[in-house]
Amino acid sequence: MASRHEATLLAEIRAAPDDDAPRLGFADALRERGDPWGELIVAGCELARLARERTIDPQRRRTLEERCRAIRNQRWRDRALSFEVSLERGFCNWLGVTDDQVTQIEGYEFALLRELELWGCGHAGLTALADWPLLGQLERLSLRGTWRPRGYVPLELPPPDYEARPRVLKRLAERARPSSLELKEIDLHPTELAGLVQSPLRPSLRRLAIIRSSWPRESVALDWPALNALELVDLGLAGGDVRRALQHPALDSLTALDLSNNSLSDAGIRAITERDLPNLRTLRIEQTYLGRDGMTELVRSSLPRRLTALSISETHTDPTVGALCLLADAAEQLTDLAIDLRTMMADGAADIVGRLRAPLRRLRLRTGDRGLAMVHALLNNPALRDLRKLDLSNQPLGHAAVVALAGAQLASLEWLDLSNCQLDPESAHELARSQTLPHGLSLRLQGNARGPDSVTEPLLARFHDVRF
Repeated sequence: MASRHEATLLAEIRAAPDDDAPRLGFADALRERGDPWGELIVAGCELARLARERTIDPQRRRTLEERCRAIRNQRWRDRALSFEVSLERGFCNWLGVTDDQVTQIEGYEFALLRELELWGCGHAGLTALADWPLLGQLERLSLRGTWRPRGYVPLELPPPDYEARPRVLKRLAERARPSSLELKEIDLHPTELAGLVQSPLRPSLRRLAIIRSSWPRESVALDWPALNALELVDLGLAGGDVRRALQHPALDSLTALDLSNNSLSDAGIRAITERDLPNLRTLRIEQTYLGRDGMTELVRSSLPRRLTALSISETHTDPTVGALCLLADAAEQLTDLAIDLRTMMADGAADIVGRLRAPLRRLRLRTGDRGLAMVHALLNNPALRDLRKLDLSNQPLGHAAVVALAGAQLASLEWLDLSNCQLDPESAHELARSQTLPHGLSLRLQGNARGPDSVTEPLLARFHDVRF
C-alpha cells in the first residue's frame, strides 16, 4: 500500500508524465523502504535517456535491461502474476491479460497504465473489466476474442448470450473513455456493435478498429462516430460494403483509413476515391486484390496529392509497375510509404523508387527479387536523403545491396531493418565498417546468420542499438 507521500508523488508523475524528476523522487521513496522496484524505475529512466541521446554503450544498456527484467520477473513471481506487460521508465504502460487476470491488476506498478488488451472476452472477464478501478484512465482498450478461421464451425458451439453480454458492454462503455477501441476476433452481434458505437464513449472515441471478426454485413452501415481513424481489417468486405461503410457525413473527419485484408478489388478502390474524404491523409490497402483499373482510379483522383502515409501490398495480383510509377509521381506530400509486392522484380521497384519526389521520412520496400537495383535507386534519389526509418526486411536482399547500404549518405537515418534478408556474417561486417551510416542508428538483423563475436562485437560498438 502506497503511503500518503508516495500517493502525492504518483499524482505529480501523472501531471508531468514526460518529466523524470517525479519518477526518480518516487524511486527514492521506494528504496527508502527497501522496495527494489525503485531501482527498476531509476534503470528505466536511464535507459530512456540513453535512447533519447542515442548513446552507444551496449554493455551499459544490456546491464540495465537485464536488471529491469530480473526485478520485474521477481515481482511477478512474488505476486504469482503471469500476464504480459510493457514498461516505460519504470511503470507499466501496456498490459495483456486473460479473463481471469483482470482482478490481479493492482498496485503502484500500474498507476500510469494507458493501454490494455483483454484476451478471451468471456462474460467473467468483461464483467471484471467493467468494474475495474483503473478503467477510466485507459487511452487504448483492445478486446480480443478467440480466433477461428472464417467459415469454421466448432462441434459444440454454446449459444451466445445476447442479453448478458450487451449489458456488460454497456456498463463498460459507461465507465471507459478510451480514445482508441479495438475489437479483434470477436463474434459481434449487431446490437452489441451498434450499442458500442452509440454509447457514452462515443465522444471520446477517435480510433475504432474492427479486426478479423465475425459480424453481419449490415453492420458496416452503422452510424459511425466522428473518428480520426477507422480500421476495418480482414472482415471479408467487398466494394459495395466499403461504399456503405463510408457513406456517413461524420466520417469527413477521418484522417486515417485501413481496409487491409479485404477483397476490395477495383470496385472498393473506386468507392474510396469517389467518397473523397476531405481530411484523409493515411490510407492502408494491403492484401486487397489490387488491379490495374483500381490503381488507375486512385492515381487519377485527388487523394494521392493529399496523402502523407500510404501502404500497399499484394500477393494475389499485380497492380502493375506503371501504375505505381504514376502514383510515385502524383504523391507529393508522402512522409510514410510502404510497398510490399512479392510479384515485382527489383528493376520494377527501382523504377518506382527512382521517381519518388515526396519528402519521405519512413520507407518500407519489399519485392520478390534481390534488391541491388532497388537499393541503388534509393541511394541515388536526392528526395530520399532525409529518410529516418528504412525497412528492407523479409526479402533476399543480397550481399552487394548491403555493401551499397554501408556506403549510403543517409545522415538522418535512425532505424534500419534488415531482418530475414538472408545475409551472411560478411554482410554484417560490411555494416560495422561503414564510414557514413549514423552512429546513433538502431539496426535490426534478426533472422540472419549472426556469425562469431568477431562480427557482432564491432556492430555493437559501432551503432547505438543492434538486435540480432
